[in-house]
Amino acid sequence: MSDSTSVRAAQVIGIAGSAFVSGAIFSISFVTVPALVEPPADSKVQYSYIAVQWRRLYTLGKSLIPPIATTAATAYTYAAYQMHPFPECGWYATAGVLTFGIVPFTLAVMKKTNDKLHDKAGVVDDIGLEGAEEAELLRTEKTEDLVTRWKWLNAQRGLFPLVGAIIGAVTTTVYA
Repeated sequence: MSDSTSVRAAQVIGIAGSAFVSGAIFSISFVTVPALVEPPADSKVQYSYIAVQWRRLYTLGKSLIPPIATTAATAYTYAAYQMHPFPECGWYATAGVLTFGIVPFTLAVMKKTNDKLHDKAGVVDDIGLEGAEEAELLRTEKTEDLVTRWKWLNAQRGLFPLVGAIIGAVTTTVYA
């Protein structure tokens, strides 16, 4: 079993990275999105603007979260490779696959909802907020419903790196 500094660093990077990714995803779902969708009662927030805000949130998250997940998954992969043929190898590989699992989940499960929200934000870009608000009233699928659906899909996505972090931490602790 390798006990090198590089393996220890990979373990720390994998665990911390996957925990950070999970926390960021859950924070977006359970703190940020409710603040977007549930404005104060006295507010005159136009629901079409929620799509624009969601797009900003999505763009920020897309630039931060996948690179950290990829780094964590790579660290787990390195630890798994260095631990071969010991039992830890499989556990670190599993943690890496789960952490990176946010990417295929986004593409396979969330893409349709993401595309609809991007389209709604594009309407605001094209015809302005007032026109988009009028168009919103005629639609069967409302922006707030789409954002709420996205929130729950995003929360499901957050489970992948959470389980990855747990597996990484338990493996590091048990086989230390």
